[in-house]
Amino acid sequence: GIIVSTDAHSKLQYGVVFYNEETKTAQHQDVSARDIPSLNVDITYSTLSSIAHLLPEPTTHRGAMGRPDASLWKAAELKECDNIFLEKKCLRTIELVNIPKSAIIMPMRWVYKIKTNADGSIERYKARLVAKGFKQIPGVHFDEKHTFSPSASSLIFRFLMTIIVNFSLFAFSMDVTAAFLNSKPKFDNYVQLPDGFLYRGSSYAFMLQNIYGTRDAARGWYDDQHDFLIASYPLLVRSAVDPCLYYMFDKNLIVFIVVTVDDYAVATSSEQWYKSFFATYSKRFPCRDLGPLELYNGIHIHMNATRTTVRLTQQREITALLERFGMLDCNPARTPMPTDFQAPPRSTSDAVPDFAYPSLIGALLWIARMTRPDILYAVIFLSAFMKTFTSIHVTAAKRILRYLKATITYSFTFTASEQF
Repeated sequence: GIIVSTDAHSKLQYGVVFYNEETKTAQHQDVSARDIPSLNVDITYSTLSSIAHLLPEPTTHRGAMGRPDASLWKAAELKECDNIFLEKKCLRTIELVNIPKSAIIMPMRWVYKIKTNADGSIERYKARLVAKGFKQIPGVHFDEKHTFSPSASSLIFRFLMTIIVNFSLFAFSMDVTAAFLNSKPKFDNYVQLPDGFLYRGSSYAFMLQNIYGTRDAARGWYDDQHDFLIASYPLLVRSAVDPCLYYMFDKNLIVFIVVTVDDYAVATSSEQWYKSFFATYSKRFPCRDLGPLELYNGIHIHMNATRTTVRLTQQREITALLERFGMLDCNPARTPMPTDFQAPPRSTSDAVPDFAYPSLIGALLWIARMTRPDILYAVIFLSAFMKTFTSIHVTAAKRILRYLKATITYSFTFTASEQF
């Protein structure tokens, strides 16, 4: 199918989206009015907002500027630059002649993302300026002993849900804005802006603060937020089991905090304490109060009025996975795997199936660990054949998708226990 948008931001009058129904992919190109009759297809006139979800997110600055939604991506780029150069003061523009000849300049790239709301509608266009950290050199750009950064495990997230329902806690969510830009690098770093992009007439910059993509940015951010939490709330304790879990028990107050990079899930017995905490925290690190905990890392959280029952679902992720592998209209299956399933690994003489098997298994494993333990055995079994899978394994993996379609409304439920 083809959709023509009359509000394309290009030198030509129209933007055309060629959409492939089989591969579920789309490509955009600019055309003039006289080109349209030669296309010889049915044409639907559309607004920009109705075709944005069909276009794959751009991967380069030049690609973003050649799309019908170029003005939105441009605005996102300028917002990111204002944040990284002016507000956060992470980078300072510099001329090439002022960079020491011995310095190793690190290239950068743009990462583009369309952020969506819980209902799937578009929230905003987001562009992030990222360093190509894989080109960093230990001892020149970063300290190789200071790169590991912890992240909350699925076990700790489920533990938090258990605590919420058994203590009937209020649960809130907050998101730190540009979290990695809050720590200082330990070495002098010079960067080159993405190809085709200039900021204030320069394509080079000196790094004053860590930026996304650098090898030690994540660890620097974790250490900074930890130091702030402990200094501001001396009674707050970091768990010895998981360094991303903090808790505090008082006579009249219970607090649990789970940190997943720049996302915070806060459970407390006092709504007023959370408001005070957010006010204090936002003075140190710019952040957004996302309100009650309803969506966390792609997991939808449904809580009853008394906060004694919590249901976790991933319907949107499952639907997206079905669409990605062209199985929205597949026949449902009653079980994730036959009880007598057997499949030998691929021999050296067998052809490799043209299928994104490792990608599918990885996505299924995430769903299984977070909300669908009923498919966990089947996914783990099939994960043993990542490099030796055959068409039989592909069919088995697709069967799990068919089962998820049949049971897409299933949820992982937590309820309060009298014995807790």
